[in-house]
Amino acid sequence: MTALRLTSLFALSLLALSFALPSAPTAPARVDDGEEDSPLLKDMEVIQDQLKFLRRNLKKPEENPASLAALQEMQRAAVACKGMSFPMADRAEGEAKAELQKGYKLEMIGCIEAMLQMERALLEGDNDKARELYKTVKAFEDSGHEKYTEE
Repeated sequence: MTALRLTSLFALSLLALSFALPSAPTAPARVDDGEEDSPLLKDMEVIQDQLKFLRRNLKKPEENPASLAALQEMQRAAVACKGMSFPMADRAEGEAKAELQKGYKLEMIGCIEAMLQMERALLEGDNDKARELYKTVKAFEDSGHEKYTEE
């Protein structure tokens, strides 16, 4: 084989490989205002659904394994949401945008910390404490929506 033919074959192989491999996202997930299937909205719905589940199940210690699984799913979704952009911040500029993003991340961190404390309480068998922490997580959800969404 000639050098030119080998080079062409190599280039063609690289091109085929680039199409075959999945590409990694290069920017954080973004949410468009009208996009109802946005990653942020999907993960926020996961958190809401699991909160509804926990509201019913935290009263029943025998349901703690299912409650712990729900908390794991909530934590996964909350950590994902923390790194996503949201429409209100996308529309802001400069200092206002930076402040919105900072406040949103701090709110999400507080919510995740409360979820972790609830998990600890369940693991220790303290369902009363877990129910109190549920109220804290729910308060984060309510205040976050009030501060960072425009409805």
